[in-house]
Amino acid sequence: MFSYKTGAYLICFIEIFFILIFFLNSLLVLLQQKEDLDRQQRLSFWHSNYVKTAFLIESISLGISLIFVFLLIFGLKRNSSSLLIPHLIIQCFALFCLFFLLIIGTIALFTDFALFYRLLNIIPFNEFPGQSTVALSAESLARVYAFLFLYFLTFLLQFWFIKIIYNCNRYFAERNNYMLYCLAYSTPLKTLNSAR
Repeated sequence: MFSYKTGAYLICFIEIFFILIFFLNSLLVLLQQKEDLDRQQRLSFWHSNYVKTAFLIESISLGISLIFVFLLIFGLKRNSSSLLIPHLIIQCFALFCLFFLLIIGTIALFTDFALFYRLLNIIPFNEFPGQSTVALSAESLARVYAFLFLYFLTFLLQFWFIKIIYNCNRYFAERNNYMLYCLAYSTPLKTLNSAR
């Protein structure tokens, strides 16, 4: 079991690292977005308020994920299987979101539609009014590829993480049942020995 618990701690630190990377990228997109250009072009729908809203949504989501990672750490320290279940649920939800982001990213790369790049929220850009496609610079495109690779890597790692956390959860549950079993049979003996 030592390996499952150690692996679960390692997962916590890897997930905190990924949360930090995704937050810093979202913050970078927010800081790089040119608000004055949007005001000059009088864009009504895809303007920089979208970037602020996306940053807020991503920050809240990453904050919730961070809370569940800390709950996992607390559950590992207490050897509590019930405290690992919320993390398993959020991991399944993260798998769904990452799969959705990978599909959106693939569509964005093949079609160059601005809408799909906006949904990814990986790079700041201002599309031209009346145009639904966008031509990205080489630097922006490299950033898109890098983050899509990071999303794919995170997606694959989540399957492995779920297996480890599930096995750790199962171990803690079996350990708890065994301890209750031992406690049930050791208590009567203590009572009998103290009566002599």
